[in-house]
Amino acid sequence: MKKKKKAITIILIVSILIVGFIFGGYFVTKTVMTKGAFEYLQDKYEMTEEQLDILDYETGRYHLVSTDWIFEPFKIEWHNYKWQFEYNGREFFVNRINGRYYDDYQLDDIQLWATEWLSKNVDEKIVGIHFDSTHLLNYQLNYGNQSVITKQDAIEFFNNACIYDDYKDSFVDFDAGIFVEESYYYSLSNEEKDNILNTIKDMLPSSEFEFLADSEDYKIEKDKIKYSIWIFEYHD
Repeated sequence: MKKKKKAITIILIVSILIVGFIFGGYFVTKTVMTKGAFEYLQDKYEMTEEQLDILDYETGRYHLVSTDWIFEPFKIEWHNYKWQFEYNGREFFVNRINGRYYDDYQLDDIQLWATEWLSKNVDEKIVGIHFDSTHLLNYQLNYGNQSVITKQDAIEFFNNACIYDDYKDSFVDFDAGIFVEESYYYSLSNEEKDNILNTIKDMLPSSEFEFLADSEDYKIEKDKIKYSIWIFEYHD
């Protein structure tokens, strides 16, 4: 009887140690990775830890996912560490990919600056751009994660062929597009719509804006998409 109690006690102690090790490792890893994210944002944008709020977090881990292939119905995929931050009222994501941090903080700036340029140089009825974080991640993966885009460079961002590459860790690939005022959109013929896109293509030869769409005046919003990477998509 004593041996049985002793065995149960040992099992309980081992179980507690294992659980403690797992949860302890989780919190240590979260602390270390999050500290790295704070340092990355401070180096890149001069943000301080006190100015940043963490709204959400997901640890990096392996996932078992289904496939369409009969000979390999399941496969193991690594999903990266991810954070949702807020800074001065702006929400954005940071993803840790292959040991480096990448962010979509400037998504809002690029939307504003590039739309302003297009409305002045192409058509004053242009009110927004349909694009998402994967375009910005592709840019940073090609030009470095410390790359900061200025207002003068914003329109040239869309003239980089690399940003339109399919992002390998995203479960969806979004086409870039142009939004115009709703009433204006329905007044245009198909030929006139094509002319707007062709004008942009002539001015930005490497751009790949695939469609023109209608939107209520300045009602372009961001939508969260959480998967293997976390992204924001600009949409109508």
